[in-house]
Amino acid sequence: MDIINMSEIQKRQHFYFKGREEAENGNIAQAIETFIEYGKVLADNDKHIPQLWISEYYSKLGNETLSLDHLVLYAQGCSEAKSAEVYKEIGDKYYKINSLEKALQHFEMATSINPNIGVKTLIQKLKDEIRSS
Repeated sequence: MDIINMSEIQKRQHFYFKGREEAENGNIAQAIETFIEYGKVLADNDKHIPQLWISEYYSKLGNETLSLDHLVLYAQGCSEAKSAEVYKEIGDKYYKINSLEKALQHFEMATSINPNIGVKTLIQKLKDEIRSS
């Protein structure tokens, strides 16, 4: 069946299973493209879901910048509790690659959502490091 003639659920299933198959077969770049298409056929409140997989695949390809960009898109669609955790994870990843300003930005985003996320000391340490550099 041609994609144009598929129902919305058939389109979602088509792109989801095609992307999974491509990833399982090691065609990571093609899986990314398929999951981008998958996101286009999802309802607005679900469009963030494939961003997590896309982020993971970009990381596997060694492109941490695009991986983190897509992880931010994922966080933007999550519940508040989950998005705080994801922003903390993003901050951790930026910290590990010594991108201190971006790490600070994402840790602050996490604490603005959940003040008890556990990075206040790290935020102060980052501010001090940034000031002294």
